[in-house]
Amino acid sequence: MALEQGEIEILGDNRLRRVDVRLLAATNKTLEQMVAGGRFREGLYHRLNGVQIYLAPLRERRMDIAPSAEYFLNQ
Repeated sequence: MALEQGEIEILGDNRLRRVDVRLLAATNKTLEQMVAGGRFREGLYHRLNGVQIYLAPLRERRMDIAPSAEYFLNQ
């Protein structure tokens, strides 16, 4: 209900409240293929599929490994 209509009902309350929801989801799977194969719900896919950003795996961006490791070590 929150994603479709922008409303939620808090437990113990009997009125709907308006919410502004943004959802960020990530996967290493190809969801289009999973939907076609019946392994992922089509309705959920369409709700999640607002903007797609493809980021190549780190193994394909070797020059990013050292700066990433340094950043996380400093954290």
